[in-house]
Amino acid sequence: MQYVIQRGKWFHFKRRIPKLYRDFYDNDLIQVSLKTDSEIVVRQRASILNHELERLWNQIATGGNPEHVSLFHQAVSIAHLGGFTYRPAVEIAKKDLGQILSRV
Repeated sequence: MQYVIQRGKWFHFKRRIPKLYRDFYDNDLIQVSLKTDSEIVVRQRASILNHELERLWNQIATGGNPEHVSLFHQAVSIAHLGGFTYRPAVEIAKKDLGQILSRV
């Protein structure tokens, strides 16, 4: 299973972020608990996560407008000044609905 590791009985999705996109993240790895010990569920969840990452990175690469990248960095900086921490959508999506709404 590509990008999947097992820690104890739980599986995790772990993928290195390509250098081209590291400016959008706080580190160079994405690691997300898949919250299951079922290999069938792991295959589905890892496939979805990988597909969404590829889609996101493809949008960044094809939209490659420097103005958009600059606006993104500006928005992240403003959020930091306001006490907010930027989190990738994949990370936020794994939270429960109450936590997501509290971020909004």
